[in-house]
Amino acid sequence: MVTYLNCMALALGISAGLSSAPRLGTPFTNTKSLSFDGTDDVVDTGFQPDFIHTNATMAYWVNMDDFTSNQNCGTHNSKRFYLGFSSSKAAMGVQNANNLGSGADLSAYIAVGQWHHIAMVADGGTATYYLDGVARDTLSYTQNSASNPSGNIFVGAMSHSSTAHFMNGSIDEFAMWSSALTSDEVAALYNAGVPTDLTKNSGAYVSSSNLQAYYRMGDATLPAPDGTSNFIFDQVDTSLGSELIANGSFDGVADGTDPVGNVSNYFAYGSPTTRQITGGQLQLTTDGSNEGVRLNVPSLTAGVAYQIQMDISGDGSDIGAAVYISGGGNNQVPARTNGKIDTIFAPSTANIYLYLRAGDNTAGTTFYDNISVKQLNGKTATISGATIQTDTP
Repeated sequence: MVTYLNCMALALGISAGLSSAPRLGTPFTNTKSLSFDGTDDVVDTGFQPDFIHTNATMAYWVNMDDFTSNQNCGTHNSKRFYLGFSSSKAAMGVQNANNLGSGADLSAYIAVGQWHHIAMVADGGTATYYLDGVARDTLSYTQNSASNPSGNIFVGAMSHSSTAHFMNGSIDEFAMWSSALTSDEVAALYNAGVPTDLTKNSGAYVSSSNLQAYYRMGDATLPAPDGTSNFIFDQVDTSLGSELIANGSFDGVADGTDPVGNVSNYFAYGSPTTRQITGGQLQLTTDGSNEGVRLNVPSLTAGVAYQIQMDISGDGSDIGAAVYISGGGNNQVPARTNGKIDTIFAPSTANIYLYLRAGDNTAGTTFYDNISVKQLNGKTATISGATIQTDTP
């Protein structure tokens, strides 16, 4: 982590070689990055860009534990788009060309244990390598749609016939654009050493209109059922699918109606003392048993993210727990005594259902209303081995 004094020096631009690009304002929340061990840790984005031949940009922050051998993010299979280091030299590959072993010497500008920002801009047959907002190397390549990547973009390594070029260090704020950013925009990305929210600067210093992939590397994780994080959320596409709950607000349902068998999606879960519609809400009362109703939406799909919302009120203690059950194990959203649940959930296994309980093994009455489940259409990336940590530029 950069010290306070170093941050002040960076912000004032008093260190030699710093870009004079204006800062983008107050830094956004950036508390996490991913740590890669240089052996087998990788993030598979599942993303194959088809626009490299019409210009593209890749950029990310990195804090290296060493600069040995080739360490790159991206994809190869002779259809290249990757960026990183070859020992202490600049390393990049675009379409039919690469500079592994012959890139510019960066040893005077890089150091182990320090955060650096690197970017590669592919523009009209020339790729430019930027380090901390300054152009340090170029590479000529042939623009050809037939040479667009056929493998997924990897973070923390390079996808090839087998995964290669594993990176030993930490990575944050990984992004790709379907355009060639200008030198001023790259300098603004560096932002005097402080990351910025890339989705909220359109029309300012960096255009977000062509942003195709943006992985926060921990700050926008989707919580997996077991409390760990198996997914990294892409901030670019955040649209929601159609509503999966037929009548989550119970409009037109008469008081006293048991939702089980009378309202679409609702199935019995135990036998609570009261299970009925009251005043346009689902009322569940229990003497202390763990019971309520199950929502079949249908069952949530493994590896797919969902936005889940509902209003909760009641008079018991630790009531209003929305529970996901799979294989006999409970994986739940934190209980709410009163208020609203608004979360994103990504199940790691199949046949997971949403359960609404009358109480968490305590006596009381819980009311549910405005229940909503929608599939999140944003991209996710599967992590293998990499560790989310609280260390950022």
